[in-house]
Amino acid sequence: MEYSVVCCGGTFDLLHEGHKAFLEFAANQGGTLIVGLTSDEFLKLHKPGVSVQLYDIRKQEIEKFFQSISYTNFEIVPLNDIYGPAVDSDFDAIVVTKDTRAGADKINEIRKSNQLKPLEIIVCSLKKSDQGIISSTNIRSGKMSREGTVFVKEEWMNKNLVLPEKVRDAFKRPIGELIFDSEDWIENQRFD
Repeated sequence: MEYSVVCCGGTFDLLHEGHKAFLEFAANQGGTLIVGLTSDEFLKLHKPGVSVQLYDIRKQEIEKFFQSISYTNFEIVPLNDIYGPAVDSDFDAIVVTKDTRAGADKINEIRKSNQLKPLEIIVCSLKKSDQGIISSTNIRSGKMSREGTVFVKEEWMNKNLVLPEKVRDAFKRPIGELIFDSEDWIENQRFD
């Protein structure tokens, strides 16, 4: 079933293949997609100490993604609280994952108490790579790429890894040019 206005929300930090699959799924559910994007102020309060891209950067990445799939019927709005405009706007459906379903249920409770019809809840499966669910947390920590390539296997985290004796000498020497003054080096480079 296609809906007139569909909403979804998130932080969409380090826009990755999982986010893209979610956004494309949401875009295919209706006529207009309203994307709630957590504001910088919201993140300062609710994720203190976590390094997240600025709102404008995250917004631009979503816009570029939609442009790449030729999707134009969307609007990105800042989320300054957990529920955003979903609690009181004229939307038909909300797209969530199994991990965020409880939030949609709460939104519908609030809508009912405000005499509004509940939103149809559409659950999107999480995109997985060969090594598990792609997440901004894993990307930020350096465990995987935005495409889901795992750099550090979980079993490596619990073991002491030892470089074999026969290759230790090779790793004692620099593999390339050593740079001591990066500003001087940058000035002498050609980037064209």
